[in-house]
Amino acid sequence: LENEHSSLIWRLLGSNKNIRRGKYHLNGWAQLTLQAEDGSGDGIVNNRNTAAFEASVLMQADESRTFSFYAPIPTDYLMQVRYSNDTGGTLETVEIYLDGNFIGEFEAADTGDSGFGWNVFTYNGSKLALNDLAGGTHEITLGVTGGDGFGIEVDYIQLAFPYQCRFIPMIQK
Repeated sequence: LENEHSSLIWRLLGSNKNIRRGKYHLNGWAQLTLQAEDGSGDGIVNNRNTAAFEASVLMQADESRTFSFYAPIPTDYLMQVRYSNDTGGTLETVEIYLDGNFIGEFEAADTGDSGFGWNVFTYNGSKLALNDLAGGTHEITLGVTGGDGFGIEVDYIQLAFPYQCRFIPMIQK
């Protein structure tokens, strides 16, 4: 099809305004989702029909759960936790660690009372920034402290990062 030295196809693709416009629109945000039931550590898996994959993990005070993930590129990441918290009193605090280092915490808002809040999921307030995260394997640990004695249920952690669509050069022999 193409002489391996001419790069004719790549030059034509790069000069086509419709392809350049489409390439521009492909830039955006990619997401990694870390399901709570796939993590390791403390907690009990519960069936919840409004949770992703219909499962979440109940974590009590002084329990923690660790999630391993691969960051595909070195860049800034934004993190959110999706959870439920059926509380009748004091709210739990969720501490967040990246590769063993404390990076932040949030107070788990009440999503309902008297057993009706466990199937109502929400996200922690503002997204937590993981600045200049190196590409490669990392671990996020969630730890629960305080609260009303009933804990929280974690559905998943979501990591978003900017990406840019790029043409990949053809492999030559």
